[in-house]
Amino acid sequence: MANPDGPDVERLLLTRDRFGTIDRDQLRPVDERLLLSAWLDVEASVLVLAAVSYAIDDASKVGADLIVEAANMPVTAAAEAQLAEGGVLLIRTWWRTRDQFMGEACAAWSSGSWIERGNAQPLHG
Repeated sequence: MANPDGPDVERLLLTRDRFGTIDRDQLRPVDERLLLSAWLDVEASVLVLAAVSYAIDDASKVGADLIVEAANMPVTAAAEAQLAEGGVLLIRTWWRTRDQFMGEACAAWSSGSWIERGNAQPLHG
């Protein structure tokens, strides 16, 4: 699902079943239902990859300016190169502590360095 104003996270969490699946019948009228394959195309400031490894193997359709890797290796090496070419900032959290991640995310957000596509620079190599 997508919503330009952001999801109602509390509502979504309350609709989950025992396996964590969200009941799509409980989505609000303003929430747009998307095909599973369309999640990467959504224009967004931040995309958090928190579920599976290798979620992005072709970054040509990524619509986000900043990607946070919260899963183990969610971006392939080829996709990482595509993201860098497109100016998408990639923050790895799966090997950082929470404090390191928060510091980097706050620095990227406050500096605005990642906002203008094509000018983004990775925080760490």
